[in-house]
Amino acid sequence: MNQDDSRREAFGRKMTDILNYGALNLAMAIGYRTGLFEAMARYATPQPPAVIAKDAGLHPRYVREWLGIMFTAGIVELTRFAGQENAYRLPPEHADFLTTEGKAGNLAVYTQEIPLLTTCSMEKLIGTFASGEGIPYDCYPRFQAFMAELAENKHRQVLLDTFLPSVDGGRLLERLQQGIRVCDFGCGEGVALVLMARAFPDSRFTAIDIDENALAS
Repeated sequence: MNQDDSRREAFGRKMTDILNYGALNLAMAIGYRTGLFEAMARYATPQPPAVIAKDAGLHPRYVREWLGIMFTAGIVELTRFAGQENAYRLPPEHADFLTTEGKAGNLAVYTQEIPLLTTCSMEKLIGTFASGEGIPYDCYPRFQAFMAELAENKHRQVLLDTFLPSVDGGRLLERLQQGIRVCDFGCGEGVALVLMARAFPDSRFTAIDIDENALAS
């Protein structure tokens, strides 16, 4: 095999991985939105699809198909019992990244980004490549809700206890405690500012965003 053939084969494998992982992102987004990851995390032992579906309030037919995808991708484990339906388990070390109670923070929320951008703005974005125009916020009806979900998972876990103490050797934290003025440009629904305002009552906080719906919430 010459060098060109080797590079072509390597890129073919890369393209296959991109397509597979893109599809997996969508399947995991379904697991996040429907509460399937949360439902599975409540069980220490493998459970059949019917039990998982009932706990999540979903139809077993679709849950069974989804579990097959998750097992193929190595997200959940499968246990086969003779004469019985397959059972599935979400390992605790995986649940750490996929649920709101996870120790590592809920990364499953990030699976919402690609579906959101695709359904909200894909066609508009393609058009702007020719026109050079911007895309207004009204093309992203769930954008602020998505950003609020990210903020809930990220800021509530690390903002006060980890991030702020790490800035400028802790001096920013000291100044916030003493009282300073803070402005957040592009604040969205203001989750970060609300957390800081409650933690540092001697400081003043101003939130600015161009999305009226975000500010109204």
